[in-house]
Amino acid sequence: MTRRILLILLATIALNAAIGMLLVVNGPDHHAFWSTHVQSQVIGLSIAAMCWAVVPRVERSEGDPKVAVPLFGAAIVGGALGGIQLAELATRALFDEPTQVAAGHGVMSLRTVLLSLTVGAIGTVVFYSRERLRHARTRAESEGWRAIAAERTAAQAQLQALRAQVEPHFLFNTLANVSALIDRDPAAARGLIDDLARHLRATLSHARAESTSLGEELDVTASLLGIMKRRLGERLQWRFDVPEALRAVSVAPMLVQPLVENAVKHGIEPLSAGGTIEVRARREPDGTLVVEVADTGRGLPGTGDPASAPDPTPQDGSGTGLVNLAARLRAIYGPAARLALRENAPRGTVARLTLPPRPAGAA
Repeated sequence: MTRRILLILLATIALNAAIGMLLVVNGPDHHAFWSTHVQSQVIGLSIAAMCWAVVPRVERSEGDPKVAVPLFGAAIVGGALGGIQLAELATRALFDEPTQVAAGHGVMSLRTVLLSLTVGAIGTVVFYSRERLRHARTRAESEGWRAIAAERTAAQAQLQALRAQVEPHFLFNTLANVSALIDRDPAAARGLIDDLARHLRATLSHARAESTSLGEELDVTASLLGIMKRRLGERLQWRFDVPEALRAVSVAPMLVQPLVENAVKHGIEPLSAGGTIEVRARREPDGTLVVEVADTGRGLPGTGDPASAPDPTPQDGSGTGLVNLAARLRAIYGPAARLALRENAPRGTVARLTLPPRPAGAA
């Protein structure tokens, strides 16, 4: 327990230092290095302390979003506002100067408040997701579930591991984009923060569910693509070719979104010209659902069945994520479910999900 708290504290301090560096580099006074870092640490630790204080109440609710979202939201806002006041006192005591907020640097004040709230929200979502995964593993070990239940718990762990591989890349890119927009376009920065907040709320609720509809999965994916497009602009295009009747089909959550994230990160982003992502779905005569995520990006080094190779792209981690997703598919749907890759024409990759009519073991 002590080691876990220490690791969380160190991670918080490191994140605060990164935010402090962003403020120094992009701020009006590049010489206020130490005072800016003190402000960042005080505000960040204040938010972390407030969030930590509500964790027991959230745990008693078993992570119910109706309890967790308002409590963490209030903790983030309260921690940010209180932290700004504490930062003012600390800066005056140590450097005999007011904070950038108290000094009245208008855009800088907005930058500090927006970054405090954004980073607090991102850090809380990541921390909360990992804590829920840790508690799920503990419960699985203590209760001694039967083989099928243990297998499905492992599938959920693979889901969380898959998210942990992709989310930091997406979140920190979005945060850097917010920082860049605050100076030249505060309205766009606020819009991006609003989009990010809506996406994180939807993702938190979506990932908790044992099943969802294909339409809901596509809605969450579209929200993610909208945020990415703010950063990539015309380099990222996408379209969904999914019959309306198939949007109501029940599927396991977080099947399409990881493939789209992977396509953007490893296919579209590396190309200066960008590319297009197309998500399409069809129903086979035997009831099998086929979902494809096709991109016109760089393409992956390996094709075929991701489970047939331990790690097709170990240098960037995408192969491990695909192997985890393939294993999770088979744990939930049985051996008939598959994730396969093939080359797209004239360029890029197609990832195909093959899902049987109902999950393995369903009544």
